Amino acid sequence: MSSPELAKKRFNDVDTYGARAALKVDLSDNWTLTPSLIGQKTDSHGNFAVDPAITGDLSTNRYYRDSITDKWWQLALTLEGKISNFDITYAGGYLKRDDRTQSDYTDYSFLYDTQTTYTAYLESLVGHTINPSQHIEGADGYRKLSHELRVTTPKENRLRFIGGLFYERQEHYILQNYLIDQLPTFNSVTGWPQTLWLTDQIRVDRDYAVFGELSFDFTPKLTGTVGYRFFRYDNSLDGFFGFGVNNPLGSSTGENSTVAKRGADCVHPGILGGPCVDLANEVKKNGSTPKFNLTYKFDDDHMVYATVSKGFRPGGINRRLQAPPDPPLATYGPDFLKNYEIGFKTSWMNNHLRFNGAFFWEDWNNFQFGFLGQNSFTVIRNAGSARIKGAEQEIEWAPAQGLTIRAGATELDPKLTKDFCYDTDTTTGQPFPISTCVPYNAVPSGTQLPTTPKFKGDMTARYTFAIGEAQAHLQGAYVYQGSSRSQLSPAANALIGTQPAYGIFDFAGGLSKGNFSAELFVDNVFDKRAELFRFAECTIIGGSTGLFPGVSICGQKPLANINTPRMFGLRFGQRF
Repeated sequence: MSSPELAKKRFNDVDTYGARAALKVDLSDNWTLTPSLIGQKTDSHGNFAVDPAITGDLSTNRYYRDSITDKWWQLALTLEGKISNFDITYAGGYLKRDDRTQSDYTDYSFLYDTQTTYTAYLESLVGHTINPSQHIEGADGYRKLSHELRVTTPKENRLRFIGGLFYERQEHYILQNYLIDQLPTFNSVTGWPQTLWLTDQIRVDRDYAVFGELSFDFTPKLTGTVGYRFFRYDNSLDGFFGFGVNNPLGSSTGENSTVAKRGADCVHPGILGGPCVDLANEVKKNGSTPKFNLTYKFDDDHMVYATVSKGFRPGGINRRLQAPPDPPLATYGPDFLKNYEIGFKTSWMNNHLRFNGAFFWEDWNNFQFGFLGQNSFTVIRNAGSARIKGAEQEIEWAPAQGLTIRAGATELDPKLTKDFCYDTDTTTGQPFPISTCVPYNAVPSGTQLPTTPKFKGDMTARYTFAIGEAQAHLQGAYVYQGSSRSQLSPAANALIGTQPAYGIFDFAGGLSKGNFSAELFVDNVFDKRAELFRFAECTIIGGSTGLFPGVSICGQKPLANINTPRMFGLRFGQRF
C-alpha cells in the first residue's frame, strides 16, 4: 500500500542552516576575553537506510513519515591571562539543543507478527482486529553546562606543571511515543490516547574531575611526564517507561509495574507528563586514571616517545529492572582502557618529507556493550575484556613546487579476550559461563569486535599553482576501509551480515584571489555504495527465556545505512 505522499524518489532531503560569531576583547596587557556563539538548524525528511531485500538500488519501504527537526545553539566563553608567571585559562560553555522526530516503526510490528503471536496478544484485550502498525513521535531536549579552570607554569622551565578543575552537567529530556492509530484509548497509556508504549524520562549526568600533569627535562633531549586525573560521576535516570494499565499485551511493564527503587508501585505523579514514575535510579563512582610518558628528541626534526595511559567511560543505568530493591542489572559500571604506545615523529629532506607512526596495545576491560534484549529492549552490559593491537602511519611529501602528497593507514587486530554470554544470572548480575550459554547468545574469546575494520587508509594529492594574480588548486582524495562485522554475537552477525569493504574517491578544484575563494567539488566521484552500518529494526534473535526463546525475529530483514551518493557542489568564501 502506498500513496503519492509517501511513495516517491529522492525523499530523504536535508536542509541545514547555521551561523557563528566570536569576539576577542583585550581586557589588559595580560588578560583576554573571548565569547563566541554558534547555532544551527537542520530539517531532514525521510531516512537514510536501504533495504537489501528490495529489488532496486537505494530502495526502502516506509509506511509513515520520517522526519527530524534539530536546532541548537552553544555559548562559550574563554578567559586567558597571567597571575605572576602562571598562565590562567578558564573555559566555560552552555549548549541548548532540541529536536522533534517522526519515525516509521512498521517493520517492528510486521516482523513480530510474522515470527511470533504479537498481533494475537495485541488484540486480546482490544476485542477486535486492528492495524497493528506503529510509528514513533519523539522529542529530545539536551542541556549541557561545563566549566574548566587550568593553571600552567612557564614553558621554558625545566620542571613544568599543568593542573586544573573540571565540572560538567548534562541533562537529557527523553520522550518517545509509540503510536498505533487504531488503538482504543482504553488500552492506551493513561493521558496519551493511541499510545501503546511511552518513554518519558530525564537523564542527568554529572562529572567532576581534578587533574594534574608534571613534566621534567632530565636532559635537553629527554623529557618525562606523569599525569593523574581523579574523577567522580553521579548519573541518574528518572521517569516513566512502559504500557498502560489495560495494555493489550498484558505486560506488567509501565503502569502495572511493581518494581521501582523509590516506591512499591507506579503511583507517584509523573514528572514530564507521564502517568507516574516507575523508574528512579542513580549510580555513583570515584576513581583515577594515570598517564606516563617519555619523549626523546634526537634533534629538532626527529623524536620518539613511549606512553602508558588509562582512560575510562562513566557507568550508567538500564531502564529495565529485574527485581527490587536494587537488581544487579539495573546499572552498569564504567569501562577502562589501558593504552601502551610507542611512536615517532620525523622530518626529512629539509622538511619536504614528514613521516610519523605509532604502535599500540590496548586492553579494554569491562567494556560497555549495548544490544536489543527481550522484546527489543536496549540493555547495556559490561561485556568482559577485549584487546586491540594496532599500528598507524602517516606520510606527507612535497616532491615538487606546489605538489603535496599525503597518505595514512591504520591496521587493527580488535578481538575479545574473554568468553561472553548474553544470558545473565539475574541474582548475581554475572553472565553465565559459555559452557552453559545458549549457543546463539555465546561469544567465544577471539571474536572480532563489531564495527571495527582491520584496515583503514587514505591518500590525498593536492597541486597549487598560479593563474595570473589568483591561486588555483586541484585535489584528489581516496579513502578505503576494510570489511567489518555488524554484531558481536557470531549467530547475530550471520543473520545481519558483515559490512563490506569500500573505497571512495573525491575530487575538488578551485581558486582564490585576495579575500575571495571558490571551489567546485565532486564527492564520491564513481558513485560507490558503502554500507556504514548494518542493523535490524527490532530484536535479532529472541532471548533464551520469555515468550519467544531462540526465534529469529528481525534478523532475517537487515537494513543498512549507506554513504552519500555522488554529489556535485560549489563553495564560495569571502573574508572580511
